[in-house]
Amino acid sequence: MKKIFLVLFLFITYITVAQTAQDNFTKGIEKSSKMDFNGAISDYDQAILLKPDFAEAYVNRGLAKANLGRVDEALKDYDQSIKINKKIVEAYINRGSLRFSIHDYKGALTDYDKVIELRPDMYEGFINRAGAKFSMQDYQGAITDFTEAIKINPKSIDSYYNRGLAKANIKDFKGAIDDYNKALELDPKFANAYNNRGLAKGNLVDHKGALQDFNLAIKANPELSEAYQNRGTSKFQFGDKLGACLDWSKAGELGYYDAYEYIKKYCNQL
Repeated sequence: MKKIFLVLFLFITYITVAQTAQDNFTKGIEKSSKMDFNGAISDYDQAILLKPDFAEAYVNRGLAKANLGRVDEALKDYDQSIKINKKIVEAYINRGSLRFSIHDYKGALTDYDKVIELRPDMYEGFINRAGAKFSMQDYQGAITDFTEAIKINPKSIDSYYNRGLAKANIKDFKGAIDDYNKALELDPKFANAYNNRGLAKGNLVDHKGALQDFNLAIKANPELSEAYQNRGTSKFQFGDKLGACLDWSKAGELGYYDAYEYIKKYCNQL
């Protein structure tokens, strides 16, 4: 639905860190950047061995473990980092993102609350908290958070787009279109924004406008299966049964398998 922001803690601000721990920490960052997560974990292990209260090393080791699917271990590292330093924003962001990925939306929400408490100027915290609220079907709460994110960063494409999705879920289709328009103003090649704007227009019985948007979505991304599915439905409403069936077939080829149900129901007699 939306982008979740993960933070790799890249800078050490404590001049008292032992040089050898610092060296291992730096090596871990370098290996993580090269996707050598096992190697990075070994380096962070050494950094923590040399400096057991190295909160930033726990954060980065947790992220490396998360990238390897070692979820429980990653959560423990984030917990330990927070135990050492209750104001380490990166640990809350990463733990919240990991909790979100395993559908622990309440846990994620608690972490993002803390991020916003510590860094009220950090728009990613509001975006991520909005994502958790959206997943819990608190669409109005999500809209409020996306709005706060936009206040901090008026050029946040994701905030406008996702606020549009939330508005569509409460049937504020005009408001959704306004947000998709803004997202497209910032990124004219945003295929999903065209697709969802088309859906909103369809809900307002602007079928011609919807069809135009589905065409634009496909032009921006010829692999977007949902756009073919939706364009097929629009064509069917206009009486273009052959065109609809061809679009549904393309949607199915691209992985939108529900399209085959439409083909069975409407296209077998062609």
